[in-house]
Amino acid sequence: MKPQHKPNYFFIISAALLLIFWGIGISGAFFLDATSNSPKVGAAILVTFCGIGTYVLYGLYKGFGKAKEKPVFYWIGSGALIGLVLLGLAYVLLMPTSNQGTQANTQPQTPPTQPQPYCGDGKCSTQETCSSCSADCGKCAPPKPTYYCGDGYCNSAESCTSCSADCGKCKSEILEDMQKTIVWVKYEYEGRSADGTPFSTSASGSGVIVGNDDNELTIYTNRHVIDCGRGENPCYQRTSEKVTIRTKQDGKTYPVYQVSVAPHNLDVAILKVKTSNAKNYQVAALLKTPSS
Repeated sequence: MKPQHKPNYFFIISAALLLIFWGIGISGAFFLDATSNSPKVGAAILVTFCGIGTYVLYGLYKGFGKAKEKPVFYWIGSGALIGLVLLGLAYVLLMPTSNQGTQANTQPQTPPTQPQPYCGDGKCSTQETCSSCSADCGKCAPPKPTYYCGDGYCNSAESCTSCSADCGKCKSEILEDMQKTIVWVKYEYEGRSADGTPFSTSASGSGVIVGNDDNELTIYTNRHVIDCGRGENPCYQRTSEKVTIRTKQDGKTYPVYQVSVAPHNLDVAILKVKTSNAKNYQVAALLKTPSS
């Protein structure tokens, strides 16, 4: 009858541990999230260690398991196998998990620090303007002029009604002002005709006020209005003459104290009238002709 051997509990425990870690290694090789290769490499090493350990343990047990006295290399092999198993266990416990590995390897890299823009770097950044840094952004455009009534420029927002100082007077106002400068001139004279017959007659015409200085009005009219020698019925001998004017502005009548006629038979005469209200009368604007 063959002797019965007691079960080798060392082998059973070692084999159970090897199978457990072998399964852990296989699971880790397929299911660990691998953004980096470390988990897969660790699992592959563990599987390799477990496979080699299983084969060595099986060989030792096959050759020496039944012997009563175990050789030294049996214990050395068994110790090495247990050490490999413990090494694999420690690697699994200390190996970073998939999330940790992912976080460690997917952390965004800090971009290199860009130089801060400054005035004078030759680039007009979004934080710079022509007023804050003309060296980079250039000089600002000159501000648009602010137009106002009285600046001497008739802009599109002004007209003769809103700003006559810049745009001049409207036509209706110009006509009204011109009419204020017109006067009625009456010329009365007495004399004798060529045959000695006495006569007394009058003539009338119009004139325009061109000056109102020093309590005096200056009026332009035609010479034939105030000179019977230029009229339709020329006088032969004048014994008395009288010239008066009546203003259209207020209807007042003033005697003319001085009459001047233009030379070279020009049909122009200048009348002078004394009045303390000269400044109240409108004066006609004389046009300036360009010099040659």
